[in-house]
Amino acid sequence: MSDIQEYQHKKFQFKVEEYKHKKFGAHLKKRTFGIMEDKENQMTVENILKTAHQCSSQEPPAKRKPAKSLFRPWENKEEIKALQSTKEKAVPSPVLSEIPSNVLNYNPNMVRQYAVKPRSEKEQLRRNRNTLACLINRRNQQAEQQMLQQQYLTYQQQHAAMMEQSVRAALYLRHLQELALQRQQQLFVFGQQRH
Repeated sequence: MSDIQEYQHKKFQFKVEEYKHKKFGAHLKKRTFGIMEDKENQMTVENILKTAHQCSSQEPPAKRKPAKSLFRPWENKEEIKALQSTKEKAVPSPVLSEIPSNVLNYNPNMVRQYAVKPRSEKEQLRRNRNTLACLINRRNQQAEQQMLQQQYLTYQQQHAAMMEQSVRAALYLRHLQELALQRQQQLFVFGQQRH
């Protein structure tokens, strides 16, 4: 009867100590391997200095050159020269020269980064007039909005002053009513004392 072995399902055949989760098994193996290696090769100061010297003497791996160079518009001299020559060729229109100086304030976003499209004089004149009308309209809207804002602030200040005055008047009236009530009570008390 001693020959009979107890049946154990494969699920229960492992020992708790031997079980290692897959997440932690690889790290543990690496650590144990490193510990064993340390025991075999005792690290000395000389070994450390040698490895440090080897690491410093090795050249870093060469970086791969980019396929396309970085975009640097200030270094692209050919395009700058082409833009300057087209600007020199362009004749200032009489419509834009009549514009007041405060309407056309310089803004970096207004600079064109692309070549000027060739247009006829009539088309360019129409575009300039439309641009000028748009700018003037925008300035008028801004001025109107600023005027409305100023009006709103003045009305708000006037309203606050009126509210303050009405509150003061109401408090003064209440104080006068209390004084009148006190005098009536005093007269009433004096009237009773006489009898």
